[in-house]
Amino acid sequence: GYSFSGWRVYAKGAFDTPLGAMPVDEAFARDLVEGGSREARQTHASEHALEVQLPFLQAALGEVTIVPILFGSDPENAHEELAARLASMTDENDLVVASTDLSHFLDEDAANALDHTSLDALLEQDPAEFAAGLREKRYSMCGGTAVFTAMHYAKARGAEDWSLLDYRSSAAVSGDRERVVGYGAVSMECAA
Repeated sequence: GYSFSGWRVYAKGAFDTPLGAMPVDEAFARDLVEGGSREARQTHASEHALEVQLPFLQAALGEVTIVPILFGSDPENAHEELAARLASMTDENDLVVASTDLSHFLDEDAANALDHTSLDALLEQDPAEFAAGLREKRYSMCGGTAVFTAMHYAKARGAEDWSLLDYRSSAAVSGDRERVVGYGAVSMECAA
């Protein structure tokens, strides 16, 4: 992997999945990076988050374009600025997805406790407190910076209805309750 600050966009081409290619919205990506200063194809080459997320999006949404963004490890002002920029460039027909695991390799009881603490903090709708908890390791999300950005995006778009849709751990499938990975789904939407 690569360590970097800020964020990086995959701005050209497509991602291949077993269900077919998902093309990048190159015009949107180009506008987002403002001349390419944050475009970095190589950074994306060693990251697997998209390869597990894209088939779900294809199955749910069909043929759509994407703008893949990777995030540096620590929440910072650049992520808040990106959220504001995305909010100004999107409308109600666009979907923003932040993907992350929760805790890793704790026993099931410890994972459930830490994961619910992390999810409860997200649902408080306080990005600054959420970022502090990530830095202090009170919350566990390997993609916490993406979630921090999504929180700012949701607030900028006026999304006030945030809810936990589901939570599970890998124990539900593997049967291994000694070393689990936590997963949750949260929706951040504007009130109807």
